[in-house]
Amino acid sequence: MKFRNGYGTIEQKSLGRTENEMAREIKVSVEITAKDMFRFMMYHQYTSMTGIIYIIIGMMSLGMMFYAMFNMTALYTVVMALVFFMCIIYQPIGLYLKAAQQVKNNEAFSRPITYTFRDWDIEVRQGDSHGELPWDEITKAIVTKDMLLIYNGKVRANLLPLSQLGEDRDAVLARVQEKVKNRRVRGTGKGRK
Repeated sequence: MKFRNGYGTIEQKSLGRTENEMAREIKVSVEITAKDMFRFMMYHQYTSMTGIIYIIIGMMSLGMMFYAMFNMTALYTVVMALVFFMCIIYQPIGLYLKAAQQVKNNEAFSRPITYTFRDWDIEVRQGDSHGELPWDEITKAIVTKDMLLIYNGKVRANLLPLSQLGEDRDAVLARVQEKVKNRRVRGTGKGRK
C-alpha cells in the first residue's frame, strides 16, 4: 500500500507478532501547530537551492543598498532595499502565513496523531483512521533541532515535533536510526528538549 501523509485506512497487520516484538513498541502522540508547520516549511525552503539563492540575493542587495546610499541615486537604493525586503523579510512572513492557513484549513491538523514505532513498521493513527508505514518504504529521516521528519517519498513527510515526544524522545530517535540506517538519516536531535 502506498502510504499518503500518514493517513488512510488499512487493516492492522500485527497478527503473529511475538510478545517481545509488541513490548518494543514506542507510542507517541503529537499535534501539529502552525509554528511546527512553519519550521518545516522554513527548513525545506532554506535547505533547497532556491532558498540558498534567496539568501545570497538578499545579502548582495543589502550590500548594494549601502553602497548605493553613498555612491548612487536614491532610486537605486530603494530598489535594492525592496529586493532585500522580498528575499529576506517577506519570504519568511509569507511562509508563516501559508503555514497558519494550511493548519487552519486542514482538519487533519485539528486532532492529535499517534505514532506507534514497532520493529516492523510505524503505525499512524488519527481518530478512526490508521495506516502502517513499513520501515523499507521510508526514504529518509531528518532530525532538526525542533523536529523529526520521516519521509516516505520525495516530498511526503511525517512531522514529529521533538518537544512533544517527551520521555520517549531518545527511544524514538534510536529506533529510527536503527531501522533507517541503510538509507539517509541526518541529524541527531541534540537541540531543544
